[in-house]
Amino acid sequence: RAGGGGGGGGGGGGGSHSHGSRSYSSDDVDAGKGGAGQVPVHPPFRPDGVLHDELPTLKRICRKVPADVGFLVELKVPPPELLAARSLPYPERNALVDATLARVFCEPTNAGRPISFLSFDADVVLMLRLKQDRYPVYYLNSEVREVLNDKSDPRTITFAGGLAWAVAARVHGMVLTADLVLEAEGAARVAAVKAAGLTLMTYG
Repeated sequence: RAGGGGGGGGGGGGGSHSHGSRSYSSDDVDAGKGGAGQVPVHPPFRPDGVLHDELPTLKRICRKVPADVGFLVELKVPPPELLAARSLPYPERNALVDATLARVFCEPTNAGRPISFLSFDADVVLMLRLKQDRYPVYYLNSEVREVLNDKSDPRTITFAGGLAWAVAARVHGMVLTADLVLEAEGAARVAAVKAAGLTLMTYG
């Protein structure tokens, strides 16, 4: 998911990556393969009365949105229980990160564009941090408030675990759901993030 945001040289990943009998490349982000991009295109209206639409690809967004508009690029990874229950075809984390970085770095319009990466997935933010140093990386945290968070990962389901991981992974900051800042312990959480030398943003 891409949206408006701020910015942060380094290189990104690229090429193709094997995942079982399936390989992924930077085009997968744009073609919707592996569940990480565009859905099949349908006419706007069909006889069944259902309205169909398409999701814009990362490539299309990079090329159509003016270069002075910043992006917040969030990489989402389904939790293990959802992957198991739904048998979702989803690329391995390295393949997802490499394909996303390859697309971001190969588009000329992104040369001066403010871009930041973020994810609720602890391993993804570490990969984003290790694979490039041009753009800032932020770790999203809502404790257990997001349905699709990995409830088995202490780095994800607690603020303390998330902050410790953000420091260990050397990310640029944390993005907390507003509830974590507004409730009674909010001031202490803000102070802890500041004391760790990290930027703090909120959502929701």
